[in-house]
Amino acid sequence: MKKAFTVIRVLLALFLIIGACGNRAEFPVAAPISIVLGVLLLLWPLFALLLARKKAASAPQPEVHVITKAEAATFSNEKGMYDYEYSNCGIYRPEGLDLPLPPVGALLTFEEDPENVYDADAVKAVWNGQTVGWLYRKGKREMIRDWIQRGDEYMAEVTANTPELKFWIGMNK
Repeated sequence: MKKAFTVIRVLLALFLIIGACGNRAEFPVAAPISIVLGVLLLLWPLFALLLARKKAASAPQPEVHVITKAEAATFSNEKGMYDYEYSNCGIYRPEGLDLPLPPVGALLTFEEDPENVYDADAVKAVWNGQTVGWLYRKGKREMIRDWIQRGDEYMAEVTANTPELKFWIGMNK
């Protein structure tokens, strides 16, 4: 649809410019107006892009909490030191959403997501205060929900981010 609109806009602009150049003698006032309209139609995407950039730059940026080394030190981040450990756990990342991709080694937190329109029991994975995906319905989701609700200490670390986001998680009871 967007491509068709662009083609129509360019054709209309060329028609206005070329038509105005050929009819200058017959329509001396209309010809310059047609040329200006044609040029504006051709330049409109540039104006729209500049306006969008200005709007994005002036929009308030969300506050992002970065886990500090001191906060990370409160975790026992030695794998093998937890009562329960699971590796190669997957995170669902829907296509079409522009979700941030945490690097390997990044620490994740999990939050219940009751407002999720697809699943009221959803658990989202969060990195630096931003949602990076959701836990699959099957697998560790119910167990992690229980940990969250009880307030149990856990640590989750990204182990792979291509092609699918994977994590390791350890938890003490």
